[in-house]
Amino acid sequence: MSTSVDRIETNKLILGTVQLGLSYGINNQNGKPSSAESLKILNSAKTLGINFVDTASTYGDSQALVRQFNQSQSPFRVFTKIKLADADPKTAREAVAKILTEIPFDQLECLFFHRLDEFLAIRNKINLIEEFPNIKFGASIYTNTELELAASFPEIEWI
Repeated sequence: MSTSVDRIETNKLILGTVQLGLSYGINNQNGKPSSAESLKILNSAKTLGINFVDTASTYGDSQALVRQFNQSQSPFRVFTKIKLADADPKTAREAVAKILTEIPFDQLECLFFHRLDEFLAIRNKINLIEEFPNIKFGASIYTNTELELAASFPEIEWI
């Protein structure tokens, strides 16, 4: 007997992990799960064929949980976010370097800007493609106008 999960193309699904690291969510009645429960959730997702997770350093300890899981299991490919407080090139380079120490490059699928305006500010000061030729960049967008603008930049590979 086939379940609905069997019919989903799991290679197109990305598991969001904010709730693993924070008490988050409009329907969250139980708060943040324990580390053990979070690792069980990650294991279940992997068992079901989900190969991608979305995380960020601002998601509490979810990124650390993903890192812990990835060290002991077949690793997830990671979508993570970078939040830049300013458009200083040195700060941006350091932020990217820090992420690469937390998430091995071979597990990093895409590095997202939390907001499109952060990308726009840094884009004028750093050629992302030249500086980080092996990293795919994306941007979280919140309006149709931002969608059209983000889609016009070759540096933005994911939205």
